[in-house]
Amino acid sequence: MEAVLGNRTIVCLCGSTWFLPAIEVANRVETLKGKIVLSVGVDLKARDLELLQSTKSPEQLNEIKMELDRLHKDKVRMAHEILVLDIDEPYKTGQSTTKEVELARSLGKRVRWWSEEGGKPRSSPS
Repeated sequence: MEAVLGNRTIVCLCGSTWFLPAIEVANRVETLKGKIVLSVGVDLKARDLELLQSTKSPEQLNEIKMELDRLHKDKVRMAHEILVLDIDEPYKTGQSTTKEVELARSLGKRVRWWSEEGGKPRSSPS
């Protein structure tokens, strides 16, 4: 099992929740490597629609989204490295993920890319 200086490596998964199945695969792969995985806790696009439906206003929803974004950046800060799930095409990410990559780099974190490690694009046949 992989470790850093006798301690577990902490990896933060970064990518759009549109790719939640790939995020779950990456979580499993990284966990089986012996890493502590920080990942998406809430998915407002599919898995956690009841939360989305229970919000009382667009302002409340916006505040939830902003807090989730701040929380994920804190996960990037905690991690030793990030694994970017560049699913549509290599090194292509959305605005939020791009900001997370920039944050990780500014903090000297290792940035790994799903496409470089054999991750399959979403359009690939299973």
